[in-house]
Amino acid sequence: MTTIYSRNEKKKAYRIQLACGGFGIGYIIGYYFIEGIPTFPPLESIHWIFYFTILAMFSSTYWHLSGWRPVISKILYAILIPRLFLDSYFLHNWGQIEGFLWWGCLAIGIFLLCNSIQYSYSVVGSGNTRSFIFFNLSWMTAVIYLISGSLRLFQHTMVLVPLFATTWILGYIAMRGSKSNSKTDEDILPVNIAPVASILLISMWLIGGFYTEAPFVSMVLLAFSPLLFQLGRIPSIQKMSTKKVELIQLGLTTLCFCIAIIVAVLQSGLFGENPY
Repeated sequence: MTTIYSRNEKKKAYRIQLACGGFGIGYIIGYYFIEGIPTFPPLESIHWIFYFTILAMFSSTYWHLSGWRPVISKILYAILIPRLFLDSYFLHNWGQIEGFLWWGCLAIGIFLLCNSIQYSYSVVGSGNTRSFIFFNLSWMTAVIYLISGSLRLFQHTMVLVPLFATTWILGYIAMRGSKSNSKTDEDILPVNIAPVASILLISMWLIGGFYTEAPFVSMVLLAFSPLLFQLGRIPSIQKMSTKKVELIQLGLTTLCFCIAIIVAVLQSGLFGENPY
């Protein structure tokens, strides 16, 4: 029994490393074709994504563990990302007090997002459902950048689309092959992938909200959607069936996506004069 258990644990650990490594390396390859060889220190905010992706891949090795390491990592990401990505704003646009206020608010938001995205992997019953939600989140973010004329970020976000699509397809195959729709060790999207997904999505939204023509409201709505996974903590919702919880979360996140795209379309002036 011990040998079988150890063998299963090794297979599970291998699947986790393969999923997390493949996701991070997939983006790094896409980054190279878009930006080329990264410089250090980065010359632009978008270049920081490369280095934080590598850090997130390292964090994925212990993200599922309880203790201080995951918490400290989230705090560090929450502090460093806004300061490094928005360096020009701190130097040229914001005063000292305004900069600290923005920094504090963004740090809190990023910390909450990291927790919510991680929590989503345990609160959504079907790996296929959450893969579908994140797949929608990635391609709708790309559509907003395309509508807004932010072609460079559109390219970066489009790198994420096939990655999330792959996890969705593989998740569907895994769930079809299992005897039930409950979460199993065969889940193709383990919790360890959360830091890589979090860093990439947060980076895209942060840069898009401050450095592009994409509506800031749309970026906020996209960033808010993962927080809806926290609905699973509400006692009255916990009493519902897994399928009902999934439908509620899917419906609310889709509503956020649609409103974000509508705002982007209105601001772009595709159907007439820009009302903003």
